[in-house]
Amino acid sequence: MMLFSGFTTLLAVSAVFALPPRSEMPRLCDNHPSTDAVNAMESNFLHLKEVLGVTEEDANALAPTIPVHFHVIQSGADITEGNILEAQVHNQVKVLNDHFRIFGFNFELRSIEHTNNPTWFKEVGPYQYQDEMKKMRKGGPQDLNVYTVSLAKAGLLGYATFPASYRDKPSDDGVVLCSYTVPGGSLGGYNTGKILVHEVGHWIGLYHTFQGGCEGNGDEVPDTPAEATPASECKPRDTCPSPGIDSIHNQ
Repeated sequence: MMLFSGFTTLLAVSAVFALPPRSEMPRLCDNHPSTDAVNAMESNFLHLKEVLGVTEEDANALAPTIPVHFHVIQSGADITEGNILEAQVHNQVKVLNDHFRIFGFNFELRSIEHTNNPTWFKEVGPYQYQDEMKKMRKGGPQDLNVYTVSLAKAGLLGYATFPASYRDKPSDDGVVLCSYTVPGGSLGGYNTGKILVHEVGHWIGLYHTFQGGCEGNGDEVPDTPAEATPASECKPRDTCPSPGIDSIHNQ
């Protein structure tokens, strides 16, 4: 669901962090759609482009402002219990704009809502408790809703919906983010706000560079070489027989 190739830089998690060995890492992201799901999303995207008459030049000229709604889920008043400070939320939105502005996107913070719910904070994951939590969602398909929880049980730093998912389940739309990854958060090595940049990349339609492995189309951007698996360190490697070394700076 690619509009222009420059988007590849938005998933540059491994370029930003000095990552620990994979055995010590939480899973960065849970966005690994099946090949059939990717094909369906790409087909839907191309259909919409045709129906709307959108060209690549049109896409490059767009400068959308995306309203952002932060839902801060916490288990107590302390920052270690998920009580993210307002200044951290503003800094997080600044990080988004710093990385997306070059591609014509602008993120505008519209609301911050704090909810004290220890169960949600500790237990929410891709398959548990999130439906109830996401009833707080605000706005339409153009609004980015971010829900911050610990994600400790899920063992993740974040996950997001893809644009094509909105039609079938609009209430699910948005990003769930580990609270400790916002700027100034307590998760060392991941606390500069770049995890949300990665997840918002999925929310606007980017796949991982290793999507589908050596036989797949990766992130659907032509200049990205095929990659078999995610990279956990910034060391040169070549995991697929097709031309080009792995793009270790775009995960």
